[in-house]
Amino acid sequence: MDPLPPGPASLRLRVVVAAWSLVLAGAMTALAAYGAAPGEQRPAPRRWPAALDAALAPPPGRLRLVLAAHPRCPCTRASLRELERLVSHRPGALEATVLFFQPEGAGSAWRETALWRLAEELHHVTPVADLEGGLAATVGALTSGHAVVYDARGTLRFQGGLTGARGHEGDNAGTAAVRALIGEAATAAASAEALHGNPVFGCDLSDPERDTTRPAPRTP
Repeated sequence: MDPLPPGPASLRLRVVVAAWSLVLAGAMTALAAYGAAPGEQRPAPRRWPAALDAALAPPPGRLRLVLAAHPRCPCTRASLRELERLVSHRPGALEATVLFFQPEGAGSAWRETALWRLAEELHHVTPVADLEGGLAATVGALTSGHAVVYDARGTLRFQGGLTGARGHEGDNAGTAAVRALIGEAATAAASAEALHGNPVFGCDLSDPERDTTRPAPRTP
């Protein structure tokens, strides 16, 4: 096909193509920024919160990981997959509980999504309903995917996320820190750095609507 000759129609086509290119570039930039933007978190208590004892009863003598999750956040699937790898790293060394947010007035069907069922399938992982996010709040969790790890003495050893970006699985600083704890190879410096709060990538934990229909980025 011969190229369009110079004229109003050709100029309009070039303008439309240029405009769409700018829109596409802007959308890709916004998506990249969204994927790399961490959520909010508050400092977790340095000692195991007594408020969790009634709901969580992990066996003594093990590391205890608590993960806050929004059952309708697509980004959280990656966090659960990373958790699966962690509990498989040294079976029996880590006991995990996933606190699934459930808003007031919602039934169990609202909470028991595919993410809940995934958590149920994992060994050494127990899903728990967290009404209005009250349990998650005790460990400073404001964002789905926020994890804390306490050792057998009840001392906080890690807080933060288990993924390197929204919806992305693979090696990252959070899971590396927890693996080090499982292997009892964490140095004092590594533990101190982990306590500053590794970035958390996920949806607003307490908002029953936010981000629940946004597709998660594909894992490379």
